[in-house]
Amino acid sequence: MEKILSFSGEPIPWYDSTPVCGLCFVIMGLIAGFGLMGVHVGWEAREFRGDLWVPGLLVVFSGVVMLSLLVRLVRRQSRGKGSFL
Repeated sequence: MEKILSFSGEPIPWYDSTPVCGLCFVIMGLIAGFGLMGVHVGWEAREFRGDLWVPGLLVVFSGVVMLSLLVRLVRRQSRGKGSFL
């Protein structure tokens, strides 16, 4: 017969653990800040206004990743499967 292992829950892979998600959240915050600085500099210099889409995309994409990570961490916290950060 097969031995049935009992887990208290489904195991979380290392790349989806709370500390790694927190680290990714911080890194995405830094990237969003870098993008915001790029938008600011690009807006002040007329010759760079055509390239504002590049730092704008950095801000948008990092914001989407941060929102996704925040939702994941809040759901995990509400289920009681880990600390928030």
